[in-house]
This record gives sequence, structure tokens and C-alpha cells, in this order.
Amino acid sequence: MSDEAGWYGAVNSARPKTTASEIFKAKKLRRLYAAYNALFFENGKLKPDAQLVLADLNDAAGMGEMSSALSDQELRDLFGRRKIVLHLINRLDRDGTKRDQLTQAIRESGHE
Repeated sequence: MSDEAGWYGAVNSARPKTTASEIFKAKKLRRLYAAYNALFFENGKLKPDAQLVLADLNDAAGMGEMSSALSDQELRDLFGRRKIVLHLINRLDRDGTKRDQLTQAIRESGHE
């Protein structure tokens, strides 16, 4: 066996193996992203009803607003609502290409 063949064998054995569990999780996540997009987008564009829902969630989460007059409990509640909205947006925009479209849609609906 040449040194070169030994080197390639070492590189291949150093690569982490993909397990069946990891493959299952990846497939499940792809289906989840597809489900989010099917609910909110049609032909690559945000559905009108989805725009209204996102704007409403944006308002409910107080996105873009800050108040120092809130109690600790109110701040925790607000943070929780914001976390859910950001989770939804991240599911809709996993590759970062739709963020501007989502932001613009919320603005156009009269909610910010």
C-alpha cells in the first residue's frame, strides 16, 4: 500500500459517519420547512392571508417596540411572544432570502 493510499484512508476514516437517526431528523426538518412554506407562500410569494397573520403576530409580540415601564413578568411575557414570532420567521426564511419580503409585507399591511 502506498503512502498516498494510506493518507486517503485516514482522511475517509476521520470523517464523521451519518447515522440513520441524523438522516431521519434531516428529512423531518425538510418536511417541516416545506409545510411552513406551503402555508404561507404560493409560487414564491407570501399569501395575502399569511401577510395579515404575520402582521398580527408582529403586533402581538411588540416587535420593534421597547418600553422601560414594563415589569419583569411583562418583559418575560413579551420576550416569549417575540421568540415565537422570530421562530416562525426563521422557519419561513431558513436561507435568508425571504426576510426582506416578509418585512415589507408586514409594513405594507400597516403593522410595524
